[in-house]
Amino acid sequence: MRVFFLLLSLLNVCSFSLPSTPSKSALSSTSAPTRASSLLKSVEGANFVEGANFVEKSVEKIVKKSTLTTSYLNDDSSSSSSYLNDDSSFRLPLSDSRKYLHLTLPNKLSCLLVSDPTIDTDSASTHVRCGHFMDPPSRPGLAHFHEHMLFLGTEKYGADYDEYISERGGSRKVGLPDSGTSPRPELLKFWERHYHASNFALCVMSRLPLPELEEAVRNSFGGVREAPEGWMKEGWKDVLPWGEEQTGVVREYVPVKDIRKVSITFPIPSLSSSSTGGRVVKPHRVMSHLIGYEGAASFRELLVKLGLGKGVTAGIGTEGEDFCTFTVTVGLTTEGAEKTDEVVGMFWKWVRLIKDNKHMLEQYHEEQCKLADMFFTFASPSNPTDFVSHASEMLFKYPPSAVLTGPSLMGPYSSKVYEEWLERLEPENAIVAISDPNFPNTPEEGERAFEATGEWETEPYYETPYRQSKLSPAALALARPTTSDPRLTMPAFNRFIPSDFTVIDEDTGSRTVCYIHLTSPLLYYSPTTMTLCRIFERVLREDLNVHSYDASLAGCNFNLLKSVTKRIKTLLTEMESPTPPPSLVKSFDIQTENLLIETQNFELDPPYEMASYNLRLLLEERVWHIEEYASALKSPSLTMGSCAEVVRSCIMGRVDASTLTMGNVDEEDVRKLMEGVRNDVLGDDDQPQLNDNELPQFRSMQVPTEGEMKNLFKDPNPVYPIIYQEKVKGDEENCAVEYYLQAGCEDDLQVDGTAYLELLSHMAYTSAYATLRTKEQLGYVVSAFFRKTTGGGVGLSVAVQSRDKSPPAIQGRIEEWVKAFREELSEMPASRVEAEAAAVVAQLTEKDTKLSHSVGRAWGEISAREGTGREAKWNRLEEIADVFREHKGDLKAELIKRFDGWFVDEEKRRVATAWVWGKGGEEGGA
Repeated sequence: MRVFFLLLSLLNVCSFSLPSTPSKSALSSTSAPTRASSLLKSVEGANFVEGANFVEKSVEKIVKKSTLTTSYLNDDSSSSSSYLNDDSSFRLPLSDSRKYLHLTLPNKLSCLLVSDPTIDTDSASTHVRCGHFMDPPSRPGLAHFHEHMLFLGTEKYGADYDEYISERGGSRKVGLPDSGTSPRPELLKFWERHYHASNFALCVMSRLPLPELEEAVRNSFGGVREAPEGWMKEGWKDVLPWGEEQTGVVREYVPVKDIRKVSITFPIPSLSSSSTGGRVVKPHRVMSHLIGYEGAASFRELLVKLGLGKGVTAGIGTEGEDFCTFTVTVGLTTEGAEKTDEVVGMFWKWVRLIKDNKHMLEQYHEEQCKLADMFFTFASPSNPTDFVSHASEMLFKYPPSAVLTGPSLMGPYSSKVYEEWLERLEPENAIVAISDPNFPNTPEEGERAFEATGEWETEPYYETPYRQSKLSPAALALARPTTSDPRLTMPAFNRFIPSDFTVIDEDTGSRTVCYIHLTSPLLYYSPTTMTLCRIFERVLREDLNVHSYDASLAGCNFNLLKSVTKRIKTLLTEMESPTPPPSLVKSFDIQTENLLIETQNFELDPPYEMASYNLRLLLEERVWHIEEYASALKSPSLTMGSCAEVVRSCIMGRVDASTLTMGNVDEEDVRKLMEGVRNDVLGDDDQPQLNDNELPQFRSMQVPTEGEMKNLFKDPNPVYPIIYQEKVKGDEENCAVEYYLQAGCEDDLQVDGTAYLELLSHMAYTSAYATLRTKEQLGYVVSAFFRKTTGGGVGLSVAVQSRDKSPPAIQGRIEEWVKAFREELSEMPASRVEAEAAAVVAQLTEKDTKLSHSVGRAWGEISAREGTGREAKWNRLEEIADVFREHKGDLKAELIKRFDGWFVDEEKRRVATAWVWGKGGEEGGA
């Protein structure tokens, strides 16, 4: 038994990240700002000084004992002052020591400034209130095209946007809200109409103190032009996306992948609407919780128990500034797809039950308020880039003082708001969409109530076959049940929501994460053994879900080791029984079917993902092909008995157990935990320990050079590089190529070689994107990246997916880019190379903001070494960073020397490539 033991303070790493959203342009820069305006201007060099430990500033705020009381979001628009800079203006989580300031510049630009001296990355985000809903009718895609034009540089900032970000170790997030080429006059009109200070919101986070940051923002953004005279905010309020003639319908369509589901969508006014109270009361959270509940006697549990459904999701679907939708989606089994009337009818009975018990809604609302308040109160500051990206959008949705609390907290209960929401959950206001690959020949006896009767048509943009019609009288009757289903009951109130937050002791009261990894020689022995273990994991997870669901909602992680191991043994015994429980038989069959469908759907994944997978088949020694897994899933020998036999051998036979424990925990506690694993899971303690030769071994394959190919195949003119070709299934138009230049094995390259490969990959991304995507327009998917394979092989990969070009043409352009990139490096100033190296150091050494990030990073080191006989290197990233921190001499010359040795010298270069052919390539794209 191997034990990896690390101590880590919770408050330094545990973070609550606000979700990033599309529709923003966010940049982050890790260069040290000698002047605040360097957020937007070129800076030479970099700063490698670590920020102060966040724990030292936060630990004083931890309360020794507090009782949770419900806090409400206050819709007080009067708080939207143009200048908020005192701590009382913003409610913060307990562990948040950042300083906040909101100001409105004279040009009407709304700005949220955040100072945090502990961060590694300074970040800024502008949210522009315009997207593709603002496209002129004659110019669809203009907003998107305009966005990309901005990244080519401007008159004031002439350098390419990606180049600027790359030199500073930053990253960018760009997207458009739901709100071909275009001639320049249309772009200028679009710019004039939408790109001005009144239509922007800005958030900046920096290590600078607030006064200096404010000065920088005023200097950099004060010059943004004001709104044109007479400008008014565009948009409509309290509108619905569809009229009566477009709702109350059922639509059937044929998906590309094997996906069976039914979605019921209700158009509702915008969450910003005063009539719904959406931004404040947030009734959608309670309705999502109730409809999507997974506990005992729920709609979801009953569907799964009957073998009709895989899962239920409910929540806001499309959200625009002026409208949104509320969507309930039910994943169907094959049997469920044949009984859609029963599934949809059961949904309406679930809604009937909620309406009959609307007197309980206030209690459910209070429950959600407590959860929201708890998660906000005990959240830790999030990643700077995620924060500014989210906050800049929230400035358009909440008063400045509520930018932090608004997205999280809920307002007081309003019976009127909930009544209006329940009134919208009616069949006349619904669009029922049914996806089934067997359409239009779905077998079913008799007529279905929820069946579209219109003629089959082809959707013009995606060429999807579909038909639709208004809901029939029979469907409306099923959708208006007079009583609920007696098998369904309202969710019990969550007993796991804590009310006492006593911190027992700072050294033992913090969170701890423990990974336990069991390795068996039998697990990866064949596709069948892997498949059986995967099925069992799914059956076990579904079995435990009903009992653990409420605890997971409350964010409670409690010790399940004994109960889980007990349930594992019980399940194995039941599976081996001649008469297993019918519910277990159905669960096994459903999970087997689900896994088979997911496996077969892989062939319809995007071509660039298929190319990456096929390249992996070339580069790794032990990889079972996806078709071998599919064959195993179809085999008649795949039974519950065989599943139990394999799992019992893998878990309770001779295994190697590894554990990683992170948090405030001492070695004695870890040893007690592992003793429990030994006694409760591993079983017989007298079995001899596995030796290294018995453990699964994973090795990378060395790609041959062209000269080695000649010797291997006794051919003076072999096809080179090695090509793995595959033709996509279905009507996929795109082709894809991943071109891999192997540098060697990490152990052979050592730390120095790995560091230079990291730097080359970092620089190659910007160059390949600018050349192959922006300038040559090969396709939407273009990337160059550091690729590491199981076993330690490393290299530079370039991936391109194109609708217009064939794989040979794509590869030809990639090879031309490699030559051009070599010239680019040669002509690049030495100072630019040093700036790029500094950016790589900053990225490698950036502090984790979540405990899960630290655990994932450490576990990645362990898993990367598994089966290789090498020990995990906990300080690997620091060692790579030190190569550039301590470098003496000509960095540029050394970089070019490495590049030539790996990727130019024909006697040494090792290249493999994967081609995926789509229909576009067959038609001769050159």
